[in-house]
Amino acid sequence: MVFPREDPPMRHIFSSLQVEDGILSVRAAQQIQERIRSGELRRGDRLPSERELSEYLGVSRTVVREAIKLLKAMGLVRVRQGVGTFIAEPGPEILEAPIAALMGSGPKVIADLHQVREILEPPIAALAAQNAVEDHIARLEQAMHDMEANIFHLERYIEADQRFHSILAEATGNSVLQLVAYSIVDLMQKERHLCFASPGATQRGCYHHQRILEAVKARDPQTALAAMQDHLGQIREDITPNIQSLLSTQEMAETAEDGS
Repeated sequence: MVFPREDPPMRHIFSSLQVEDGILSVRAAQQIQERIRSGELRRGDRLPSERELSEYLGVSRTVVREAIKLLKAMGLVRVRQGVGTFIAEPGPEILEAPIAALMGSGPKVIADLHQVREILEPPIAALAAQNAVEDHIARLEQAMHDMEANIFHLERYIEADQRFHSILAEATGNSVLQLVAYSIVDLMQKERHLCFASPGATQRGCYHHQRILEAVKARDPQTALAAMQDHLGQIREDITPNIQSLLSTQEMAETAEDGS
């Protein structure tokens, strides 16, 4: 029988915050983050109550509530109503939140994120071709079908496209690669809208995804890798004019702002 892990004695791992520590809710959240990184708080651990954290950190309960909101937004904790706040299993939002906050969503960011896709996704396709099981292939086929059925319905097409790439990452069998890939897939919403603004882009996307799917079904890593490279190369061709247009608009706005 597996017994649940007892709540650890928490008081000694926290230190009282000082007023000069900056925004107290941010510092409280950072201190809890540091305890997670150090291993003093582990997945599944229940945090002390709001009252106890307030006492340990030397801050108000309002500050503690704000800190928990920050940690929840970052995917580091899960709040179970009436039960408590627990250290979460890692999810893609752990990477998404800081990347999104750091980078924003400008045209240069879109180009940088696409470059990350070009580095990561061809090997993901190759590994998926090696490791995919029948369930992965069936779900890839369903995503492919949904893309083909929605070539003139952009939002539904994009949802199926994202699902296809997420399933590929899952099919690698590598949990770390899957986490990183999920984060990138979710961050690329604006890239997809820029890409599919180009005439015929959804049809081209279906063609490339079908090639990737066939390579995965054939258990052919090299062909899967090449098909993904071709797909991402096509996306680069589709988004580059739109990114350049956005950059020009941004530069004009900045010039006008400087002159005002």
